[in-house]
Amino acid sequence: MSESTFISDAQFTKYIGVLKQYPISLFDQFNGGLYLPNRLDSLFQDAAMTIPVTAPGDPVGAMLDLSGRENHWLSANPGTYQVANGRRVVRFSGTAQGMYMRASGREIFSGAQQGLVILRASVNGTVTGRHMFRANVQGGNVALLALYMNSTANNMRMGARRLTGEAESLNSYPGISGAPESYTFDVDWFNGRFDSYKNGSGLLTKTLESIGGLPQSPVNGMFLANYDSTGYAAMDFHGGAILAGVGNLSAERERLEQWIAENS
Repeated sequence: MSESTFISDAQFTKYIGVLKQYPISLFDQFNGGLYLPNRLDSLFQDAAMTIPVTAPGDPVGAMLDLSGRENHWLSANPGTYQVANGRRVVRFSGTAQGMYMRASGREIFSGAQQGLVILRASVNGTVTGRHMFRANVQGGNVALLALYMNSTANNMRMGARRLTGEAESLNSYPGISGAPESYTFDVDWFNGRFDSYKNGSGLLTKTLESIGGLPQSPVNGMFLANYDSTGYAAMDFHGGAILAGVGNLSAERERLEQWIAENS
């Protein structure tokens, strides 16, 4: 049982006498993860999470999930911690540097009816097909959700589907500026709807090929700044969140987008 209250105009959720501040409170209902390179204590040089990141140039072998769900990003070919225009970021070179979701995190989308993924990043090099983020479907090597570049068309593409064998529902946003930008997937698999946003606006809507919740199984891989040997993205990752489950995640979009922009 929970109850909501307001303290100093900041919303908290109370669980058995413990107050959880927004957005941590969301993860009691939804699976997912919260990632903020601005929190230096969440970055480690090794995937075993034994050597803290302390200075620009240090490799980032692990980025901790701050939601409490322990869905951490790990890397065998790490990018580096950098400070860009006063902002702490994880920088990926575009050549073999990227992160993968630990095994437990591949359960985030298991049985989900809705999903909300917000990624804030700046692109410092564009090559067609480079993936900033990708989660595969359950049981297949095609994208459930994907954010990737098309330098020929000078646009960023956001794709979604429900099941392997279905066509990708694709939204495209013109212009790749190199400035920090937020990209949001707001997906309702249960009702077959995919909405996407860039910087909190620019709503584009697509219909998915089928309707229903996702299968009760882990996805076949989840990746940040890479997908395969040709899909590495040159980018600075500023922060983001992944949420999935059953509930009205769309109602949280604007507030969570703003929170990530202000805290990354």
